[in-house]
Formats: sequence, C-alpha cells, structure tokens
Amino acid sequence: MSGAQRRFDLSASAALAPLLDHYQAKVTGAEICKGGPLNLTSTDDAVLLVEPDDRYEAFTVAGKLPSTSRRFFFVAVPGGGLACW
Repeated sequence: MSGAQRRFDLSASAALAPLLDHYQAKVTGAEICKGGPLNLTSTDDAVLLVEPDDRYEAFTVAGKLPSTSRRFFFVAVPGGGLACW
C-alpha cells in the first residue's frame, strides 16, 4: 500500500484485491482501543486500521500471549466498544 492511505468497501469484494499482498504477513504491532478500532502493523510497515461499525462486529482477535498459556479474545461490538474474554 506504499504509504498511501486507502479505504476498502467490504461489500465490493473485487476492490479488496490489494489486501491479498498482506495475506499471512507477520504482525509486528497491534493496538486495540476501548472505543473499538484495531490497528495492526506488519513487517513491511503496512498498517491496517479497522474502525468500528454501527451495525456489525468489525473484527475479532483471538490468540495466546507468548511464554504463557493465557489466551485472549476481543470482539469489536456494534456501535463501538470492545468485549473481552
């Protein structure tokens, strides 16, 4: 995405093709804010920002912390906000 900011309409699947360049990219940084936005940075310095949606769960993030058995699960709830388990 070469430093330029772009918006993607998830209802237009053909327009999502540029995101395939980042499929299976290694995430080097992640930030989830209480209001619901998700910000991911990858090894190629690409940044993916997922903003909350008024009607849908914009994202789900699940995983395990390194060096522990503790798991986490975050869901961006419709209208903004975050549910955590």
